[in-house]
Amino acid sequence: MPLDNDDLLREILLLLPPEPSSLLRASVVCKRWRRLVSDRGFLRRFRAHHGKPPVLGFFCVNAGTGYYFSPTLDPPDRIPAARFSLPQRHRESLDFVECRHGLVLFLDKKLSEAVVWNPISGRQRRVAIPPEFGNPEKWGIIYAVVLCAAGDDDHGHGHGDCDLDYFKLVVVRMGVKDYRHVSACLYESKSGVWGNVVSTTTTGAFIFPAKPSVLVGNALCWLLNRKTEGDILEFDFEVQKLVVTERPLDCEIANRGLPFLRIMRTAVMGAEGQL
Repeated sequence: MPLDNDDLLREILLLLPPEPSSLLRASVVCKRWRRLVSDRGFLRRFRAHHGKPPVLGFFCVNAGTGYYFSPTLDPPDRIPAARFSLPQRHRESLDFVECRHGLVLFLDKKLSEAVVWNPISGRQRRVAIPPEFGNPEKWGIIYAVVLCAAGDDDHGHGHGDCDLDYFKLVVVRMGVKDYRHVSACLYESKSGVWGNVVSTTTTGAFIFPAKPSVLVGNALCWLLNRKTEGDILEFDFEVQKLVVTERPLDCEIANRGLPFLRIMRTAVMGAEGQL
């Protein structure tokens, strides 16, 4: 029979729709099907064949009530909101920061910890903030970022597959009374250690909290607010360098309104197309 051939069966399974329930249902048919659809090589091909996976939902933040997950898919692919809720310790107070590459980041300023959570597997990692940053309740960690450290060909998996084995964590600190001094530090889960704290100065600006960082190559970029609207704070985590790029002097900002400003990535076009 044709389905007795594993190679042919793989090609057929690749045609399943990309909804979350597709491979799960196929995996319960028999042990052979489960082995094929759980193979990392097959999963890479499945992603490449279908492109970007569907959006499962959004994490929403309410002032004073914390965060909640808002699912977007219809049954049977709909993820219950309670399924994507991080269990907290007694009297623990976690501030939701962001989600990226399938990982969710929280900050616990009382314990001076960052909590990285994979809502799919339920695993979490707690990372102590570098002591060089001082008391976070006094200094105020303005922003933090988590991202998967494994590429599509690294360790046989792509973003979202590495769980908590390969991720980078960046924390940024600005003084409460003096926004001109800003510091950043990089943590890599593979080594389990923080890098050196690097610092720079701004002209009295601070990170605009309502706008997340933008990942451009090996650099994280934040839009700065206050006296220098339009300046960009950039942290290159490969060379661990922190710099501020000033906006052009002739750049007029309509009504001095920061909501009109965005950091955008653009493709560089060469003679033979996109680079």
